[in-house]
Amino acid sequence: MNEKYFKVLTLISISTFIFFSCEEDTEAADTEVPTPIITSISPVEGYPGEEVTITGENFNANAALNLVEIDSNGVSLASVTPTEGTVTSLKFTRPNVSGVGVSISANLKVRNVEDPDEKVSDSVSITLLPIFDIITVAGLPKTKGGLAFDADGNLYARGQDPAEVYKITPDGTESYFGQTHWGEGEMHFGADGYLYAAVVWGDYGIVRIPPSGGDYE
Repeated sequence: MNEKYFKVLTLISISTFIFFSCEEDTEAADTEVPTPIITSISPVEGYPGEEVTITGENFNANAALNLVEIDSNGVSLASVTPTEGTVTSLKFTRPNVSGVGVSISANLKVRNVEDPDEKVSDSVSITLLPIFDIITVAGLPKTKGGLAFDADGNLYARGQDPAEVYKITPDGTESYFGQTHWGEGEMHFGADGYLYAAVVWGDYGIVRIPPSGGDYE
């Protein structure tokens, strides 16, 4: 009698153990993966090739299992795998999706590709700057002649009339600088501070504008 009782008790114990073990496994399998959250992006705007840092929560600790998605007006522009990452920070290289002289207002979100549901964060606004800008001189696109920089970082460019030279400061302030002979040749500053310009039309040669500006010599 005692032996039968012992066997029954043993079977009950084993069954109970298996039941709770399965329940624990089910609970582990049903653990919900949290949705990624973006709290900030730095820098918000930038040029192709620049590194961007996304700060937030619930990112996949494995950087390669996150996907940075960029779209504009519902149209996908790029999907980028982060180069570095933790659960609170991701870094990626800004892709080149802008045209010449065109900035794009876009949306960025992060997707956890390891999650079966591939949960995705809310979108955050960013600005994609062009790989290079169109320079305007005297209100018109710069199309002719050479460019030159002085020691202070000011840009000198010929206008639509290639005999006219304009000075553009680093902050974008533009002013008339001087006059060269008609032509579209290269321009360079000499050690004496003069701006030397090649003449490639008509009377070929080299002219120069004084450091203070004005007509060529």
